[in-house]
Amino acid sequence: MSLSRPFLVAAVAAALFAGGCARSDNVLLNEYQTENARLTQELNALQETARNLEIERNYVQEENVRLRAQARGLEQQLRGIKAGDVVEGFRANPETGGVTADQDLFFRLGSAEITPEGEAALTRLAQVLNGAEYRDTIIVIEGHTDNTPVTREATVRAFGDNWGLSAMRAAAVIRLLESKGIQPTRLRGAFAGEHRPAAPNTTRENKGKNRRVEIFLTLGSSR
Repeated sequence: MSLSRPFLVAAVAAALFAGGCARSDNVLLNEYQTENARLTQELNALQETARNLEIERNYVQEENVRLRAQARGLEQQLRGIKAGDVVEGFRANPETGGVTADQDLFFRLGSAEITPEGEAALTRLAQVLNGAEYRDTIIVIEGHTDNTPVTREATVRAFGDNWGLSAMRAAAVIRLLESKGIQPTRLRGAFAGEHRPAAPNTTRENKGKNRRVEIFLTLGSSR
Protein backbone atom coordinates (compact mmCIF):
# COMPACT_ATOMS: atom_id res chain seq x y z
CA MET A 1 0.00 0.00 0.00
CA SER A 2 1.42 3.33 -1.00
CA LEU A 3 1.27 6.36 1.26
CA SER A 4 0.15 9.69 0.02
CA ARG A 5 2.61 12.57 0.02
CA PRO A 6 0.72 14.60 2.66
CA PHE A 7 0.75 11.63 5.00
CA LEU A 8 4.51 11.19 4.63
CA VAL A 9 5.13 14.87 5.37
CA ALA A 10 2.99 14.65 8.50
CA ALA A 11 4.79 11.51 9.67
CA VAL A 12 8.21 13.08 9.20
CA ALA A 13 7.10 16.23 11.04
CA ALA A 14 5.77 14.16 13.94
CA ALA A 15 9.05 12.25 14.19
CA LEU A 16 11.08 15.45 14.15
CA PHE A 17 8.82 16.99 16.80
CA ALA A 18 9.16 13.93 19.03
CA GLY A 19 12.96 14.04 18.70
CA GLY A 20 13.00 17.75 19.45
CA CYS A 21 10.92 17.25 22.58
CA ALA A 22 13.26 14.52 23.77
CA ARG A 23 16.29 16.75 23.27
CA SER A 24 14.51 19.66 24.95
CA ASP A 25 13.70 17.49 27.98
CA ASN A 26 17.34 16.41 28.22
CA VAL A 27 18.53 20.02 28.10
CA LEU A 28 16.07 21.02 30.79
CA LEU A 29 17.11 18.06 32.94
CA ASN A 30 20.78 18.97 32.57
CA GLU A 31 20.06 22.58 33.45
CA TYR A 32 18.05 21.50 36.48
CA GLN A 33 20.80 19.17 37.65
CA THR A 34 23.44 21.88 37.17
CA GLU A 35 21.36 24.45 39.07
CA ASN A 36 20.59 21.94 41.80
CA ALA A 37 24.30 21.18 42.20
CA ARG A 38 25.08 24.91 42.40
CA LEU A 39 22.39 25.55 45.00
CA THR A 40 23.52 22.53 47.01
CA GLN A 41 27.09 23.86 46.98
CA GLU A 42 25.90 27.30 48.11
CA LEU A 43 23.80 25.71 50.85
CA ASN A 44 26.78 23.71 52.09
CA ALA A 45 28.91 26.85 52.12
CA LEU A 46 26.26 28.76 54.08
CA GLN A 47 25.94 25.90 56.57
CA GLU A 48 29.73 25.88 57.02
CA THR A 49 29.70 29.64 57.57
CA ALA A 50 26.90 29.26 60.12
CA ARG A 51 28.89 26.59 61.98
CA ASN A 52 31.98 28.82 62.04
CA LEU A 53 29.94 31.77 63.29
CA GLU A 54 28.47 29.61 66.04
CA ILE A 55 31.96 28.50 67.07
CA GLU A 56 33.14 32.11 67.06
CA ARG A 57 30.10 33.24 69.05
CA ASN A 58 30.74 30.57 71.67
CA TYR A 59 34.40 31.60 71.87
CA VAL A 60 33.48 35.27 72.31
CA GLN A 61 31.01 34.37 75.06
CA GLU A 62 33.59 32.23 76.85
CA GLU A 63 36.23 34.97 76.50
CA ASN A 64 33.77 37.53 77.86
CA VAL A 65 33.11 35.34 80.89
CA ARG A 66 36.85 34.87 81.42
CA LEU A 67 37.60 38.59 81.16
CA ARG A 68 34.79 39.45 83.56
CA ALA A 69 36.14 36.95 86.05
CA GLN A 70 39.63 38.38 85.61
CA ALA A 71 38.33 41.91 86.16
CA ARG A 72 36.56 40.81 89.34
CA GLY A 73 39.77 39.19 90.50
CA LEU A 74 41.76 42.37 89.90
CA GLU A 75 39.16 44.40 91.77
CA GLN A 76 39.41 42.02 94.69
CA GLN A 77 43.22 42.24 94.67
CA LEU A 78 43.25 45.94 95.46
CA ARG A 79 42.82 46.78 99.11
CA GLY A 80 42.15 50.34 100.08
CA ILE A 81 43.53 52.04 103.18
CA LYS A 82 40.52 53.31 105.08
CA ALA A 83 40.12 57.07 105.26
CA GLY A 84 40.40 56.95 109.05
CA ASP A 85 43.73 55.12 108.76
CA VAL A 86 45.42 57.73 106.53
CA VAL A 87 48.02 59.13 108.89
CA GLU A 88 49.41 62.65 109.00
CA GLY A 89 51.95 63.27 106.25
CA PHE A 90 49.98 61.33 103.64
CA ARG A 91 46.91 62.01 101.54
CA ALA A 92 44.45 59.46 100.20
CA ASN A 93 44.76 58.42 96.55
CA PRO A 94 41.28 57.47 95.27
CA GLU A 95 42.70 55.87 92.11
CA THR A 96 44.69 53.19 93.92
CA GLY A 97 42.98 53.19 97.30
CA GLY A 98 46.42 53.89 98.75
CA VAL A 99 48.19 56.98 100.01
CA THR A 100 50.57 59.54 98.54
CA ALA A 101 53.44 61.24 100.32
CA ASP A 102 54.99 64.40 98.94
CA GLN A 103 58.70 63.82 98.47
CA ASP A 104 59.31 67.47 99.40
CA LEU A 105 58.20 66.49 102.93
CA PHE A 106 60.05 63.17 102.98
CA PHE A 107 63.24 64.06 101.08
CA ARG A 108 65.42 67.09 100.61
CA LEU A 109 66.09 68.23 97.06
CA GLY A 110 68.26 65.74 95.19
CA SER A 111 68.48 63.38 98.18
CA ALA A 112 67.20 59.88 98.94
CA GLU A 113 67.67 60.29 102.69
CA ILE A 114 64.35 60.43 104.54
CA THR A 115 63.81 63.55 106.64
CA PRO A 116 62.86 63.33 110.35
CA GLU A 117 59.33 64.46 109.41
CA GLY A 118 59.11 61.73 106.81
CA GLU A 119 60.37 59.10 109.22
CA ALA A 120 57.76 60.11 111.78
CA ALA A 121 54.97 59.83 109.19
CA LEU A 122 56.21 56.43 107.97
CA THR A 123 56.44 55.19 111.55
CA ARG A 124 52.77 56.06 112.05
CA LEU A 125 51.86 54.35 108.78
CA ALA A 126 53.83 51.22 109.70
CA GLN A 127 51.83 50.92 112.91
CA VAL A 128 48.61 50.98 110.88
CA LEU A 129 49.84 48.48 108.27
CA ASN A 130 51.02 46.10 110.99
CA GLY A 131 47.49 45.99 112.37
CA ALA A 132 45.36 42.87 112.04
CA GLU A 133 43.18 44.39 109.31
CA TYR A 134 46.09 44.91 106.91
CA ARG A 135 48.39 42.07 107.93
CA ASP A 136 47.51 39.91 104.90
CA THR A 137 48.34 42.63 102.36
CA ILE A 138 51.32 43.25 100.11
CA ILE A 139 52.64 46.81 100.37
CA VAL A 140 53.79 48.38 97.10
CA ILE A 141 55.96 51.52 97.21
CA GLU A 142 56.40 53.55 94.01
CA GLY A 143 58.85 56.41 93.63
CA HIS A 144 58.20 59.33 91.25
CA THR A 145 59.93 62.59 90.30
CA ASP A 146 59.09 65.70 88.31
CA ASN A 147 60.70 66.31 84.92
CA THR A 148 63.55 68.49 86.20
CA PRO A 149 66.77 66.81 85.00
CA VAL A 150 69.35 65.63 87.52
CA THR A 151 72.27 67.98 86.92
CA ARG A 152 74.21 68.52 90.15
CA GLU A 153 77.46 66.59 90.00
CA ALA A 154 76.99 64.83 93.34
CA THR A 155 73.40 63.85 92.50
CA VAL A 156 74.42 62.56 89.08
CA ARG A 157 77.13 60.44 90.69
CA ALA A 158 74.69 59.07 93.27
CA PHE A 159 71.61 58.45 91.10
CA GLY A 160 72.44 59.04 87.45
CA ASP A 161 69.05 60.45 86.50
CA ASN A 162 65.43 60.67 87.65
CA TRP A 163 65.01 56.92 87.20
CA GLY A 164 67.75 56.30 89.73
CA LEU A 165 66.53 59.01 92.10
CA SER A 166 62.95 57.66 92.18
CA ALA A 167 64.25 54.10 92.66
CA MET A 168 66.49 55.03 95.58
CA ARG A 169 63.72 56.99 97.28
CA ALA A 170 61.34 54.02 96.98
CA ALA A 171 64.09 51.78 98.38
CA ALA A 172 64.65 54.16 101.30
CA VAL A 173 60.95 53.99 102.22
CA ILE A 174 61.02 50.19 101.99
CA ARG A 175 64.03 49.95 104.30
CA LEU A 176 62.46 52.27 106.83
CA LEU A 177 59.15 50.36 106.86
CA GLU A 178 61.10 47.15 107.36
CA SER A 179 62.95 48.73 110.28
CA LYS A 180 59.56 49.58 111.81
CA GLY A 181 58.45 45.95 111.89
CA ILE A 182 56.92 45.39 108.44
CA GLN A 183 57.90 41.93 107.22
CA PRO A 184 60.18 42.32 104.17
CA THR A 185 58.24 39.61 102.33
CA ARG A 186 55.27 42.00 102.29
CA LEU A 187 57.21 44.83 100.64
CA ARG A 188 57.48 45.52 96.92
CA GLY A 189 59.31 48.38 95.23
CA ALA A 190 58.65 50.19 91.95
CA PHE A 191 59.79 53.44 90.36
CA ALA A 192 58.78 55.51 87.35
CA GLY A 193 61.09 58.52 87.36
CA GLU A 194 59.36 61.45 85.69
CA HIS A 195 57.25 59.30 83.37
CA ARG A 196 54.02 58.94 85.37
CA PRO A 197 53.25 62.48 86.52
CA ALA A 198 50.26 63.15 88.74
CA ALA A 199 49.89 66.58 87.13
CA PRO A 200 51.39 68.42 84.13
CA ASN A 201 54.90 69.67 84.90
CA THR A 202 53.92 73.23 84.00
CA THR A 203 53.98 74.96 87.40
CA ARG A 204 56.04 74.78 90.57
CA GLU A 205 52.98 73.51 92.45
CA ASN A 206 52.42 70.68 89.96
CA LYS A 207 56.08 69.71 90.04
CA GLY A 208 55.71 69.36 93.80
CA LYS A 209 52.78 66.99 93.27
CA ASN A 210 54.87 64.87 90.93
CA ARG A 211 57.78 64.51 93.39
CA ARG A 212 56.02 61.87 95.44
CA VAL A 213 55.96 58.37 96.88
CA GLU A 214 52.85 56.26 96.27
CA ILE A 215 52.00 53.45 98.69
CA PHE A 216 49.17 51.05 97.95
CA LEU A 217 48.10 47.58 98.99
CA THR A 218 47.28 44.39 97.13
CA LEU A 219 46.20 40.94 98.20
CA GLY A 220 48.63 38.19 97.37
CA SER A 221 51.18 35.73 98.61
CA SER A 222 54.05 37.20 100.62
CA ARG A 223 56.30 34.26 99.72
